[in-house]
Amino acid sequence: MGVKQGCPLSATLFGLFVDGLEQHLMDTVGHDAPSLSGVLIPLLLYADDLIIMSMTAAGLQRQLDALQQFCHQRQLSVNLAKTKGVTFGSKAACRAFVFNNNGVERVKSYKYLGFEFHATKNLAHGVSQLVSAAKKNDAFHEPQMASHCALLPISDPELRCKLFDSLVLPILSYASEVWGVDEKIGDAAELLHRQFLKHILGVRGSTANVIVLAELGRFPLCFHWWQQILRYHNRINNLSDDERLIKCAFVESMHDPAHLFWSHKVHNWLQGQSVGLSIEDDLDVSTVIGNVKNHYARHGIRVVSAVLLGTSPCSQNMS
Repeated sequence: MGVKQGCPLSATLFGLFVDGLEQHLMDTVGHDAPSLSGVLIPLLLYADDLIIMSMTAAGLQRQLDALQQFCHQRQLSVNLAKTKGVTFGSKAACRAFVFNNNGVERVKSYKYLGFEFHATKNLAHGVSQLVSAAKKNDAFHEPQMASHCALLPISDPELRCKLFDSLVLPILSYASEVWGVDEKIGDAAELLHRQFLKHILGVRGSTANVIVLAELGRFPLCFHWWQQILRYHNRINNLSDDERLIKCAFVESMHDPAHLFWSHKVHNWLQGQSVGLSIEDDLDVSTVIGNVKNHYARHGIRVVSAVLLGTSPCSQNMS
């Protein structure tokens, strides 16, 4: 018995059957769970996806045992073929996990809600997977795009750029609200963007990036990512319920000067752009990004002029 693939009732039924699981875990092994602003988080639930978490290997095994007990009481079954275990950290002890006397497969990475997390690598690993997915898109592959454009027909580079923005950019920007604050994380996506632009212009790969961007009236993808980040910041800042998980993470990161968390990186970026705003302010995103783009464009004009005059030895730096 069940529902059809993609049926919207699936998540509702899942929620009804697992209602009480969080409290069950908290009552049994909740003390091993990670916390944000003093709020214990033994699990993450989204639609019909479930992640259980612990700060220790022994704690995770106890959570698996508690989950098995809960499923037995509710007459639920767990698909072990889709159940994976990830131990984060390069020095993490190797331990076998079991569920209902069956081994749980250990993996180095796992995709959760469309983004792949790796046990020992940073978020650049997840972005590299997004780049791989974007390369499979017809809008990026020149043979497929050329075929589609010939049928329409489309030969205008500007229109091809719009196709890129509609079909490829959303893939490259997935979850950028989180990982986009790290300057180097998106390098692979930026490179893919520049390769696409150079290809449709028919220029060499060694052509100065700033000239290619200027020729097509484009900006680096990081401007789009920062627009998404600042909008996300405003949404978090305006949350009224302090018990919301994302609000807890935001508040904790703001009041922990010992670590460079997401909110600190947003604050540092704002200060670096001479915006003069605090992380606690509600930001006028359009104005902030518009000013940053204008500054970039003015600097780009000087760089392009220097390149054309042969006086700039490092024209590739403006990516």
